[in-house]
Amino acid sequence: MSVGTEDSGEGLRSRMIAQKRCILSDVLHRHAGYAAIRKPGWETVCRKSSRCRKQRCSLLLFFACAAWYADALSVSTSGLNAAEQVCVADAMLAATGFQWRVTDTNPTGRRAALLHDLAEEQDHQQLIDEVAALLDAASVQSPLLLSLAPAALDGEDPASVAAAVEEAYLLHVAEYGLCDPVETHHISWTAECAAPVSNVLLDAAHDGASGRWDVSRVVALDGVVDEALRRRLLSLLGDGDDWEPARGPDRRVWHDRAFSDTTQHGASHSGASWGLSGERIRALCQTANEGGAPPEAIVELQSRLCELLRHFNAVNVTVCRMPNAVFGEEVPPIAANAPVFADGDCYGWHIDADPLLVPPSPWTDAFGRYPNRSPAKPRFVSALVYLSPEWRPEWGAPTRFLDLPTSKVLEIAPTPGRLVLLDQDVSHAVTAPTAEAGGRPRYSLVLKLVLHATENAGQPSGGSEA
Repeated sequence: MSVGTEDSGEGLRSRMIAQKRCILSDVLHRHAGYAAIRKPGWETVCRKSSRCRKQRCSLLLFFACAAWYADALSVSTSGLNAAEQVCVADAMLAATGFQWRVTDTNPTGRRAALLHDLAEEQDHQQLIDEVAALLDAASVQSPLLLSLAPAALDGEDPASVAAAVEEAYLLHVAEYGLCDPVETHHISWTAECAAPVSNVLLDAAHDGASGRWDVSRVVALDGVVDEALRRRLLSLLGDGDDWEPARGPDRRVWHDRAFSDTTQHGASHSGASWGLSGERIRALCQTANEGGAPPEAIVELQSRLCELLRHFNAVNVTVCRMPNAVFGEEVPPIAANAPVFADGDCYGWHIDADPLLVPPSPWTDAFGRYPNRSPAKPRFVSALVYLSPEWRPEWGAPTRFLDLPTSKVLEIAPTPGRLVLLDQDVSHAVTAPTAEAGGRPRYSLVLKLVLHATENAGQPSGGSEA
């Protein structure tokens, strides 16, 4: 089934992006701990704003000593044009008070800037953060990775610089967990158990830059989450065997009016909707990499998702959670919903994320901004699972998906155990249950994922056409 596959011209993509910016803009400005600076074209600078004056004075003293012994401090860049090299030099001057010589030895390489002449014992993260913020404010295109140059690096040798840039990139990806695979274990479930219910194309538009047509996808499947796994996942949303889900959310781990949604007009609405407590969300999001113990049911679900994608995809992908580096810890990679009849029509259209609209961050330093589903780029996908023990058609509460070019709406019923995979830039909305549901909540769990195309030896390449 295909919805809205006709396009009125390349201007449609611009209109769709503008609509999604409206949908997502309010979300970005709710991130605590970031300094959000509004700029023309909806570019939002979202760098960490803390500064340490004592460290800054120490760094400036070091730069003064370094400049005394050298004609200029230096930066080796890769993949930057002449105007961008000037921006790097200006940013370094503004951040340190000294002139830096910028040399680009590899115009077609991975975009990066390596800072030379800095002592290894100095704390350089403050300088890198400040220079990154200045380059963001100057609208220098991402990705652009800033890093410390190895002490023995020959900045005039293209091969040496290219190798140092690649090493810095891999260290950056590892440090921020940008390609950490989801945790899995051995499973007996096979992809043949999955039964597709819907496979719908939305938001068709022509990409003038690449000359290709782009479409979003929403896929609903039964059989991925069987009754046993559904019960185990639902139990994670309560706090004991005495909880009866049909009577309402467990107040020990759910809070009334704690869940907010964002409408198409950018206004935040909060109705009588329930939100899972931060403590419980953190428990769901635990990983072994962070020293935690992930819930076994979550690992089982992730294992089945990996097997499903391995079986049906045309390319191999590494399935990762949305890293905190994209939006910060305030936007966790797992969420839960429990809409009830009393919520009314408080839910509006929203998108989970769009790699074209993310704020400056360690993620954009490595991957930049790009339309979702771009070839050789990570793809943002959400996995939605309906967890209610029973759900009758007259109780309503479908998830709605909006096709922006045609304004047509696709509805998917919340059948217990049903899995919905959707591109995160698809506009969608929660719907409250009807009065016939009698106050019964419609429970669901959402995993926000990133798919990376896999090269040899399981190394993420940073891309997915899945």
